[in-house]
Amino acid sequence: MLIRLATILIFIAGHCTAQQFDLQLRTSYFIPQDGTFRSTFQNGWEDFQIEASYDQCWECVPWVNVSYYEQTGKSSCEKKYTRITSGSLTAGAKKYFCPWDCWKPYLGVGVGVDYKVFHDKASYVNKHLTKWCPTLILKSGLERDIGCNWFINCYLDYSYTQIFGKSCKGGIRQRSCDAGGLFAGVGIGMRI
Repeated sequence: MLIRLATILIFIAGHCTAQQFDLQLRTSYFIPQDGTFRSTFQNGWEDFQIEASYDQCWECVPWVNVSYYEQTGKSSCEKKYTRITSGSLTAGAKKYFCPWDCWKPYLGVGVGVDYKVFHDKASYVNKHLTKWCPTLILKSGLERDIGCNWFINCYLDYSYTQIFGKSCKGGIRQRSCDAGGLFAGVGIGMRI
């Protein structure tokens, strides 16, 4: 799936007439905000992302990001197998500050949608649950040029992803929670 998305983004980049089109592969350590997520799925796990931005010398640079993670854990009561799979699409703008020769710090904000799939073996929850969730993301980072149109990116992003609860069959109620959290990671990118 990530290879297909990268191919599409490279195709778009080839047809773009921008002064600068950035494409980067990113990986991060994700620390969930919600305590139940942390206790069920460990304190954190790896997340993979592809991000593209389009710099036309505007004040704010538009970006789009696709991310994916999958994590297994054990339910809180019966310690049964459970798995979460998440894919998100976000877009927004970021602003670079004081661009020195090689260093480019930035801040950004974006919105998007997150698709979460839960697979559980515990008897007291739905076995298979899918959710579309709204997402808000705050971005910060520092890019460093490493020559020949390549750069590295160290970043710290925070996402707020609201999962809304509802009543289910049998009187079981799903609770609302924030499935977002902190992403601390690195990326390598290419300026086209």
